[in-house]
Amino acid sequence: MRLEQAIAYHSDVFLEGLTPPDTWSEKVAKGNFLTFDRFIADRPFVQKKRIFQAVPSQAISSEFKVVKTPDGKVYLVTATNYDLDGSGTYANLYLLQEASSIIQVIDIEVEASASGVGGIKTTTVAETVYGDLDRGYNVRSSEFEQVSYTGFIVTLPGGTHITTDNELVISDNTYDVTEVWDDLEVRKARATKRTSNA
Repeated sequence: MRLEQAIAYHSDVFLEGLTPPDTWSEKVAKGNFLTFDRFIADRPFVQKKRIFQAVPSQAISSEFKVVKTPDGKVYLVTATNYDLDGSGTYANLYLLQEASSIIQVIDIEVEASASGVGGIKTTTVAETVYGDLDRGYNVRSSEFEQVSYTGFIVTLPGGTHITTDNELVISDNTYDVTEVWDDLEVRKARATKRTSNA
């Protein structure tokens, strides 16, 4: 009980929560930020990740996958952990990752031409979400031995509907999705930047 009281005493940051597609609710949680100092981690550490601590009565509800701080920074809830003592949970800990990009998930349909060669491609925006784009790896060209492309890791809110049949549009650039997986409470995708609109 004393641990919970100490954490509540130091809790001075209110978060807003996003209800998709674009409704922000005020004061969905109250807590404080701790330093994320795990230097042996994946690429987007320290600069993009924060730890938020709250007592259970003021914690982030599981319905909110995206939260915003009073200074306007948007974060994805990437993981939740609980601190326990003999009487139960005295604190909820959240790993938050900054989501500085607005990402459009694009559905693609190709209508076959009468000749059976090619077709008419139509695209529609299936979903628009906050997320993070990070340079992640090199992709070797399948056509030219000496050529490699920059691959990207895209982090999206958990539950985002995306497959390798989708495209992503981020800052007017189009990305082809090559792999999708769930990572704790977020969805991640490998993507390569398209060099033409074909």
